[in-house]
Amino acid sequence: MRFVATLSAVALLAIAAPAQADTILYRVNAGGPLVVALDASGVDWSADIPITSPSPYLVDVGSDGSFSTANSIDLTDPSLPALTPEAIFQTERWDDAGGTEMQWEFGVAPGTEVEVHIFLAEIFSGITGPGERLFDVQVEGAVPAAFTNIDQRALAGDLLDRGVMISTTLTVLDGTLDIDFLHGSIENPTVKAIEIVQVPEPSTLALVALGLSGLCIAGRRRA
Repeated sequence: MRFVATLSAVALLAIAAPAQADTILYRVNAGGPLVVALDASGVDWSADIPITSPSPYLVDVGSDGSFSTANSIDLTDPSLPALTPEAIFQTERWDDAGGTEMQWEFGVAPGTEVEVHIFLAEIFSGITGPGERLFDVQVEGAVPAAFTNIDQRALAGDLLDRGVMISTTLTVLDGTLDIDFLHGSIENPTVKAIEIVQVPEPSTLALVALGLSGLCIAGRRRA
């Protein structure tokens, strides 16, 4: 009976463990001005003005291409977080072939687990359907499955001017998060915005619950 009661206490501790909020480390509005955050984070989307004032996180501009649209953006895709600003999809950076690739670097403490969010939308009317623009995004020297052969028109359900978000999770080991946009088989890579989010660590109560659970199991085996 004491063993059952102990398990109940452990369960209660696990349930009581509060969820930690995500920590947004960086937000960049690629190819455009600062965009004020609409959510409660208070973290604005920093400016990245081509030619005159590029983002400090953009270490290689590639061809320094940019494009913008005044069209309304469809924000109904379920991949988009709530309160994602429409404005971040109305400007973009793109990189023409023939030179170096577009490269970004963000300082992140070694051992930190992060989510990399890439915001996309096909806003160039010259792309009329899926398969007409394909590119990869390399993160820390590797191309994650979610960032391979990116076809933003296909991701948006073959719609122009519809925003989507793709993401990957990894641990930064060397203090710098490297993100490179690589040319694929057709057209040029492009990006609307980048967001880096720190993955919350398990709460203290959750860790205590796991430890107590282990002790209970060990005690049962000795009985």
